[in-house]
Amino acid sequence: MKGPGLEWNDIRLFLAVAQAGSLSAAARQERVGIATVGRRVHALEQALGLRLFDRLPEGYALTAEGRDFVPLAEDMRGAAESIRRRSEATEIDGGTVRLTANDWDTRFLSSRWARLVGALPGITLELGQSHMPTNLARRDADLAITTALPAAGDLVARKLKPFGYGIYGARSFLEARPEARACPPDPALWVGLDGPHQYFPVARWLARHLGGPAQASRTSNHLVMQDLVASGAGLGLLACFSGDADPRLERLGAPLAELIEDRWLLVHADLKRVPRIRRSIEALARLFLDEAPSLAGRG
Repeated sequence: MKGPGLEWNDIRLFLAVAQAGSLSAAARQERVGIATVGRRVHALEQALGLRLFDRLPEGYALTAEGRDFVPLAEDMRGAAESIRRRSEATEIDGGTVRLTANDWDTRFLSSRWARLVGALPGITLELGQSHMPTNLARRDADLAITTALPAAGDLVARKLKPFGYGIYGARSFLEARPEARACPPDPALWVGLDGPHQYFPVARWLARHLGGPAQASRTSNHLVMQDLVASGAGLGLLACFSGDADPRLERLGAPLAELIEDRWLLVHADLKRVPRIRRSIEALARLFLDEAPSLAGRG
């Protein structure tokens, strides 16, 4: 994208520096050399006849003119990304599809990966794991599985089958501590998530049930939590599809009705009709539907 005296790549690098606050951080983000970033930002300033940054010892700070230019540059970025997404609608049926999801979803998908990719000949699936929201407009991924619908964005959502959760303990732990089978509200018997992750549904359930966070052990990752429970560290709330499949564990009672967690598959509206994206959406929805009993803890 090029306007009179302007290069789109210069504007892209300007936004990276504005966000990162330094040439080095912007260069890492954009995977180019520091000298290239500095040269292109200077070229943009020359083309505009404006000083966009103050060069300070601690980094690059936007000037007043730079701050005024940011929303215009972001509009240009949005237009460029929309053009790129729409151009892909004419691509052939195969190619790469990048999917991001949280730790439980990546465990569910990876444990059934051969079946999923077998339904998608000609497509290479890439699976990334993150708890943080994925920016589909900026193509951080093509598809994202989330537990809630986003508040805004030009996205299309497909509802998937939900996850059920249950209380689990290691068989060895339950033999040594038979009183734990009653699931007493004693924080010292429970494994949970650490402080920064108390917003997760399992952490909120434990806080209500125990009067506070678990005290036996805590971690930032649900999959590590399962391993801690399986090692005998204490009781824990786990996704049923994973806990039921772990021979080290025993589920105590039925899945918890108040901990059924929705799943949504998100795609940007510009990509929903791209053949490889559409095929991937259908294959993922079919996998979740086929596995609905195990996801709910009825398998």
